[in-house]
Amino acid sequence: MKKLIMTLGVFLVLTTCAQAATLSFSSDAMTVAAGETVSVDLIVSGLETEDLTAFDINVAYSDALLSVAGYTLYDGLGDIESGDAEDFYDEGYQAAGIVNLCEMTWLEDDALSFQADSFVLATLSFTAIGSGICAFTIPYEDLTTVSSVPVPSAFTLLGLGLCFLAGIARKKAVVK
Repeated sequence: MKKLIMTLGVFLVLTTCAQAATLSFSSDAMTVAAGETVSVDLIVSGLETEDLTAFDINVAYSDALLSVAGYTLYDGLGDIESGDAEDFYDEGYQAAGIVNLCEMTWLEDDALSFQADSFVLATLSFTAIGSGICAFTIPYEDLTTVSSVPVPSAFTLLGLGLCFLAGIARKKAVVK
């Protein structure tokens, strides 16, 4: 009985570990030459049981080497042109060496079933104003996700409780 409870306890801990969404770049650093145009993709992954509904991300780069040429937001949160999502880019909010990307969906949670577990959020384009190696980092991020399926830990707790009750009933039956 103790082995069963220990096994179920370990199972409970393993099934309740949360998967967090993560951000990455298609290239964390690149060598640039003056006058060259370069692009980097911002990728979100780890959305197996969640849907991304909004993001507010600062991307840091070397402003001594690069100048922002533009950006493209993709349809991961819905189509901006049709009003499914909104781009909250504010040019006045940008700081030297920082690009802020902010988008929010207007779709209901169940309408986000088209989202993949991993997809490109945005592509940033830069014009090199110097030569050297430029790194990209994310000093600030705010990803808002919603769980699209019930948390499995509730079912695990129910199963653990039923096993415990069965164990007590079995122990009482053996004692009589």
